This record gives sequence, structure tokens and C-alpha cells, in this order.
Amino acid sequence: MTPWKKACKDLLQKRHQLLLKNNMIIDFQLCEVEEDR
Repeated sequence: MTPWKKACKDLLQKRHQLLLKNNMIIDFQLCEVEEDR
């Protein structure tokens, strides 16, 4: 796991406390896209 992906997932896990699960899935997909750039 790259440092970017780990930081991204850690952030999303914190955000998840305030989000619906399906929103979190979308965020993880965006996280994957960002890493590929």
C-alpha cells in the first residue's frame, strides 16, 4: 500500500463516521483514481 493510499484511507475512515456507507465506497473509488495519476 502506498503512503498516499494509506493516508487517504485513514482520512476516509474518519470521514466515514459522518457519512453513509455508500458515500464511503464512492470516496474509496476516487482515492484509487487519485493514486493512478
